[in-house]
Amino acid sequence: MKQHLPDFVIRGVPPRMEENPATGWHRQTFFLGPTSFLEELCVHAGLLSGLVSPHPVHCHEHEELHIALSDNLEFVSCDKDSDVEKALQLGKGSLLYNDAEVAHTLRNKASRPAVYLFARWKNTTTTFPSEMKRPDFYYSPGSGSGDLRRSRHEGSETIEIYSGPSRYLPRLRALFTRILPGGVIPCHRHAHEVMFMFISGSFEILGRKLEAPGFAFMGTRVPHYIMNNGPEPVEYYAFELHGEA
Repeated sequence: MKQHLPDFVIRGVPPRMEENPATGWHRQTFFLGPTSFLEELCVHAGLLSGLVSPHPVHCHEHEELHIALSDNLEFVSCDKDSDVEKALQLGKGSLLYNDAEVAHTLRNKASRPAVYLFARWKNTTTTFPSEMKRPDFYYSPGSGSGDLRRSRHEGSETIEIYSGPSRYLPRLRALFTRILPGGVIPCHRHAHEVMFMFISGSFEILGRKLEAPGFAFMGTRVPHYIMNNGPEPVEYYAFELHGEA
């Protein structure tokens, strides 16, 4: 029987990630293994040397999240009926969700290194009909939220980017939150697992202090809060992984 990963994990991206001179691609894994209802969840920080892709355009049996921590990354996809590549520039701090059954890769289009956060998951014993699956979605904090649903609390604002089914989840909810200096998300808990990807600011979760960028994972029913203990806003993405609709 597989052992589930801990119910609370928090990791920071090293301020200086070393380039890999042999491949041009360095990864630092933060989380790898099963959760309470996912067969596999993998989260890592990556560094691409200048003009490097980590691998050729390819497909696999996961859903993926990409968060750009540099402004020189692009996401490359290829239509299954042709060999024509499409490239989407990922601005710094932006988020891209994709179903990895679409052929894809990342590419550093500049000569300087690029850093990103990445998560992928699968649960091959439970999938949902293709007509239920959400197409790729993209969000950039600097491009405005348009008609997206938002909620405000004292010292913070949250924007709902997506809420609905995905290939392996009856419900995936993606949120972007900004907490002003001195602000706090009060202690609470969920009946689902949550991933946090921090892109800016200094923050505290359950007594653990960290400088963004960073990652945190909360298992079901784990009480948690997020506090901005720095002079600048804290910005992060939260991904609710619902095991039940």
